[in-house]
Order: sequence, then C-alpha cells, then structure tokens
Amino acid sequence: SVYVTDETYARMDAENSAPASVAVISGGGAGHEPAHAGYTGRGMLSASVSGDIFASPSAKQILQTIYLASSSGAALSEIDQIVQPHGRKDVLVIINNYTGDRLNFGLAIEKALASSRLKVESVVVADDVSLLQPASDSGPQARKGLVGARGLAGNILVCKILGAFAHTGADLMSVKLLGDVVVHNLASVGVGLGHCHVPGRGPNSDNVAVIGEGECEIGLGLHNEPGVVRKKMDGPDKLVAEMLALIMRSRHGTGDDFLQVASGDTGRNLTDDIVLFINNLGGMSQLELAAVLDEVLRQLGE
Repeated sequence: SVYVTDETYARMDAENSAPASVAVISGGGAGHEPAHAGYTGRGMLSASVSGDIFASPSAKQILQTIYLASSSGAALSEIDQIVQPHGRKDVLVIINNYTGDRLNFGLAIEKALASSRLKVESVVVADDVSLLQPASDSGPQARKGLVGARGLAGNILVCKILGAFAHTGADLMSVKLLGDVVVHNLASVGVGLGHCHVPGRGPNSDNVAVIGEGECEIGLGLHNEPGVVRKKMDGPDKLVAEMLALIMRSRHGTGDDFLQVASGDTGRNLTDDIVLFINNLGGMSQLELAAVLDEVLRQLGE
C-alpha cells in the first residue's frame, strides 16, 4: 500500500512477507518526475519525499519520511515502543549532493538520532564530473570556480542497487558500505541544448544567457546551473568524445584510471564490470537516444 502525506510516499510491506531490516529512502525537489515517487516500490526505495519545484524538502518532511519508512506508518510517539521482530527498521538515506539537500537531510537525520533509538546512515550521491576538470577547449566562457560533483543520473542506479540489496536482508552498515563503494565508482556528464523552463516563471527568469542555435552546454545542471563550457555543435561523434573524455580523466591526479582494462600480456583478467547508463531528460526521441548509444558503444569499443 502507499501512504501519502507531506509529499511523502511510503511503501508498506505486506504482513505475510519477510520485510528487509533496512529501509532505503531518498528525495529532492519536484520537477524531476518520476523521481523519486516513481522509484518507490519493492526492491527499490521504501519511501520518498518531495519538496517544491527545484527546492529541497524541509527537514520536517524528511524526518516524517524517516519515521514512516522505519515504522511502516507508526506515529513518532510510537517509534520506540515497537519491539516486535522486524517492527522497526534501520534507515539508509540517499542524498543528492546539493546544498539544500545536504542541509535539510542532514538536519533531519540528526533529529531522528536524537529523538529516538533509530539507527540512520546516509550515502551522498555525487556523480557529475563535468566541473572537476576543464573541458579540452575551455575558454573565457568556462567556469573557473569548482563547485564539486553534483548528484545527477547516478542517483537512479544507487537507489536501485541499494534498494535491491536491502531487500535481501542485509544490515545497515553493509548497505551503507555498498553505497559508498558504488558512489566512488560512479561518474556522469550531461549536455544540454537549452535551459529548462520552470512553470510560472518567465523563459529567462534565472538571468542566464540563452543557448544559441547550434550551440550546446556541457555540464549544464538540472536546475539551469552553468556548465563547464558552451560551444558550437561540431557533430555528435566529437561531442560524445568530449563527454567520455571528461569521465575518463575524472580521477586525474589520483593515480587511478576511471576504468581498469586488461592488457593482453598480463595473463589476468583485470577488466572492470561496467554499467553504461545513458539518461534522457525528455527532450530526445528514442531514435536519437539509440543513435547516441550506438556512438558511445563504438567509441568505448575503440
């Protein structure tokens, strides 16, 4: 069943099922649907919470979501009285790396730990690498201030992997450890041909320069945050190569390659298992998305 209050969506396990010992929750601003209500279900999120458009949910909303996920709908005053087996779950909170989310989710976690006997841990998703290294042809238009990696499409993979792992009955610290490992091995980069439009606002109310005809912006954020470089479109093959290069050199200076690929003379299989996830925010057709996929696979194969 689904419990809806304060923009919180929670899944209640059936009484005759064997519920997991860890509830996994996440959330963020509205405007990114189906995230995160659409990710709430068996083997994924136990509950999710939504703020206003492009705004983090409040600490109060998040705290309510933590209690609901842990207690399957029990009120705050009842949390510490739940003693039956599997009656109260530990909670793993997946947070996207944005200032508002970090503040409000962090505050809610602290309140939950202080006001009850709940065990709560968190994993911060920070997969966007576009601003970590300058683009190959960065010029005066490139952003010079590094703001760190934002949480973007990698959130979907983290929600699915940790939700499925928690469903197997794994304990809280095991789920958190897996989450930290997954996040460490995530990297993403996006490109936009235009800025998003927030309902109720003018087409250029954020005072950002309009992306011109035939231009694209690498690293453009979900909320119109500036990317790393704006440039003329010079063919999809070169654009894909630029985006892959940003991912491959995202660990530049650490001594590690992003991907470990076995050489022919090692005698050992050192090749990583790789998940390739190509995300579409709704502005591309399936035909165009398939063409991008084909180009990415071709370049990775080389």
